[in-house]
Parts: sequence; C-alpha cells; structure tokens
Amino acid sequence: MKQLTFALFLLFISNSLIAQVFIRNGEYIVISAINERVLDVAHEKKDNGVNILVWDHTGNDNQVFNMNFDETGVFSLIAKHSNRSLSVLNNDTRDLSNIVQMDYTKSAGQLFKLEPVGRTDMFKIVNVTSDKALTVDPSSGNVILMSKIAEDGSNGNLNQYWRFSQRISFANTKSKRYLDVPNGSKESGVKLQIYDGNNGKTQAFDLISVANSEDYYIRSVASYKYLGLPEGRLTAGIQVEQQDFTGATSQRFQLEGVADYTYKIVPSGSNLALDIRFQDTKNGSAIVLDAQQPTSSQNWIMYDYNPQRKSDNAKQLKKEIKDAGKAAGSKVVDTGAKAVEKTKEIGKKAKDKLKKLFK
Repeated sequence: MKQLTFALFLLFISNSLIAQVFIRNGEYIVISAINERVLDVAHEKKDNGVNILVWDHTGNDNQVFNMNFDETGVFSLIAKHSNRSLSVLNNDTRDLSNIVQMDYTKSAGQLFKLEPVGRTDMFKIVNVTSDKALTVDPSSGNVILMSKIAEDGSNGNLNQYWRFSQRISFANTKSKRYLDVPNGSKESGVKLQIYDGNNGKTQAFDLISVANSEDYYIRSVASYKYLGLPEGRLTAGIQVEQQDFTGATSQRFQLEGVADYTYKIVPSGSNLALDIRFQDTKNGSAIVLDAQQPTSSQNWIMYDYNPQRKSDNAKQLKKEIKDAGKAAGSKVVDTGAKAVEKTKEIGKKAKDKLKKLFK
C-alpha cells in the first residue's frame, strides 16, 4: 500500500509540473483579444501608480514588457521604459482592483501565472494570490482584476484573453524584399509573397511563442490570419498561405539562426524552409517550402515592426526572443525545458514503480 501511495504521489507531482506553463523569457508586447490593442503604461509615464490600459500599437517602449519565469511558472511583467512592474494596486484581491506600474518588489500583486485558453494561442494572465485574471474594462480601456470567466466558446470573455508577441517584419536577404500578405487580404487561403518594403501592416507579423515549446505561430497583423500549409502538407514546392487558426502542427514554425538577426523559417519537425519560388526576386514572387540549403533566398532578417517608422534608415534589427533577454541584461533561463525534463524524469520513475507493483 505504501508503494502504491508513493507511486501515485509521483504521478501527482508529474501532473502538477505538466500543468505549469512557460513561454520564452524576454520582451513582449501583450495583445488583448477583445480589441487587438496592447498593454500600455498610460502617457509613457515612469512614475509609480500610473494606470495600465490597452492602446493601439505605437512601437514605443511603454508597450514593451519583459517577462522572466521562475522554475514554478510564476513571472512578473516589467515595463521597458520605466523598469517598473505591472502590479495590482495595494496588492488588492477584490474584483475591479486597478492595475498600475510600481517599483518591483516581488510583492503578491506583481506575481502572475499563465493559463492557456483551450484550442487557441491565447492565455489568461492570473494573479497568483487572488487567482483572478487581468481584464480589459470595456468602458474605459483600463486593465483591472476580475474573477475568471468560465470558457464557454463565446466571445464574452475575450477581455480576459491575451497573446504574447514580438511584432516584426521579415526581409529576405536575396531579394531585399519583405514577406507580405497581398493587398492586406483577410481571406483564408491567400498565398504569401515578397514585396518592396512599405512599413505597412501587410508586412507586419506577430511571432507568438507556443507554450512549453520551441515553436512559434506567425500571425499577420493585417489579417489576423496565421501562416500555414494547404491541407497541412509538408512538401517541397507547396505555397505558404494564411489560414484561420487551428493550432495544427502545420501552423507551427521554428527559427534557425544563420547569422546575427538572420534566420531560416522552418516548419516544426521538418527539414524544409520558407523560400522564394524559383528564387525569383521580383515583387509578387510566391513563398514556397523547399529543402533546407545554404542559399540566401531562404534567409530572413528580422526587424522590429514600428508603425511610426518613416524610412528604412530607422529600422531596428531584432533577435529571436531567447537572445533578447541577454541584451536587456536579464538572465535567460529555459525554465520550461527544465520543467519538461523534470516531468519526464518523475513520470518515468512513477511508471517504473507502478509496473513493479502490478507485475
């Protein structure tokens, strides 16, 4: 009986670790699902007590937050422009409590966890102490603390759902042209192309980390559609298109570094990469999959997307987020991977123990 209890205890620990949710440590914009606006420190102020709200994306540092997880999946959000922490005012646990920025003290009102929203790329941001969620007040746009709303498949709880993104543009190193959604079409099935840089939303993409994974979803800012493959086909020569979100493996990608700020965009679990069809560098050339090879047509430079940028001279190069934390002086720890490894280790011990019990 003691052996069985111990084995079940190990399984309980394993399940608890699996429930922990991590994404990459680093800098993010945090996008509200209710209106596609982003977390914002009001008026770019640096003082304690300034309200957190949602606002149109401007590219300014008061909309950029650094998050770093501890080994339990708990994190804080630190505003880049002020180095102050997103906080529940006075560590309050009641509904309607204001969310503000304050000096970072690791207080209860500054500690949060992620709860994935089923069958989406979104999360609830939940205060560890109160177990309540960051919520957009639809009347003011301010962010407040509210009891979690049950997931029922409706849009009634979108004001508690968030995406964590790097908002970037991809420039092809061979053509010097950008990954582009033709005419900003919002239709599913539209094929991606390259086109001259214009700093428009048709060339802006949200690089969204997949929980507990090295993968990303890539979402168009113009259409809110996701890069994917027709019928999920991982085949050389297939054209890359935009699709409604499904969460399928064929909508998941990894970045493989080839030089500073330069990456291959690789469908998860494949040896293929995004390429220009026939290596044709003209405007409108299609994006296809091809076997990975050392060709510049498969290499993409990442730039921060800033809607206020007036010329290419103002472009800011962007590294993948697992490197961005180092540049900011923070220690990047792959806590998610550690948790997964620990889960595997504990799970294996528990399974071995159960096998012995029931031989």
